[in-house]
Amino acid sequence: MSEIPKMISDAGIFKPGDVYIFFEFEDREWKPDPVGNLFTVTSEDDVITGLELFYFICEEELMEIRACERVSERCFKIVMQVQVEGEEKEEEIWLHRLLKAGEMAKEVYERYGQE
Repeated sequence: MSEIPKMISDAGIFKPGDVYIFFEFEDREWKPDPVGNLFTVTSEDDVITGLELFYFICEEELMEIRACERVSERCFKIVMQVQVEGEEKEEEIWLHRLLKAGEMAKEVYERYGQE
């Protein structure tokens, strides 16, 4: 699967300068893998490559992307059909946008009442 499904383009995920990472959980409070195991997604092309890599590492095969939906301003859910040990199943993965330093500073200062 190397073709970018239209639903990825239609979801309007990527804006110049945005950086995303994949994770199995929607919750942003999870602790990511060691930095040596992380990779970023910065374009529509990276989505397919990243998904294929993620599922290869998990010893699964990505068969088809079924849906892509915006969960929040910083998170998208991707629903896929994957093959695991010869059996097909549906799985979800979340694409989380990493905050830029200025965005994080604004959130932190607003939360703690500083400017």
